[in-house]
Amino acid sequence: MENLKSDDLEIAVALEDPIRISWIGESGFTDPGAVLDPYIARLGDAFCGRNAIVDFMDLNYMNSSTVRSIIYLCKLFNEKSIQTTIIYNKSLNWQAVSFRPLESLGQLFEYINVEGKEASA
Repeated sequence: MENLKSDDLEIAVALEDPIRISWIGESGFTDPGAVLDPYIARLGDAFCGRNAIVDFMDLNYMNSSTVRSIIYLCKLFNEKSIQTTIIYNKSLNWQAVSFRPLESLGQLFEYINVEGKEASA
């Protein structure tokens, strides 16, 4: 699976077990769904039934519009039975504010778990 590089955002895929999908840089798209949703759909098709970690620890910024694409990822990966752990940097206030509500949403899905982690020094 190819990585996505668009503007200041890179989504890097490491074919490990579990698969690691790392979001790096900044997501400031005016319409993030136009860029992210087709790529997320390809990820869902490629990794159906596998295990994945979606890592936001190196994401420096995202606008509120990006949250919709992350919710789409959660719904799609759950439908595709992709056992997914989403990790975010709970030390960064903006990530805690953005992802804490997703922890509750993750409880509604069988295959999605959202966890805040401390950044390693």
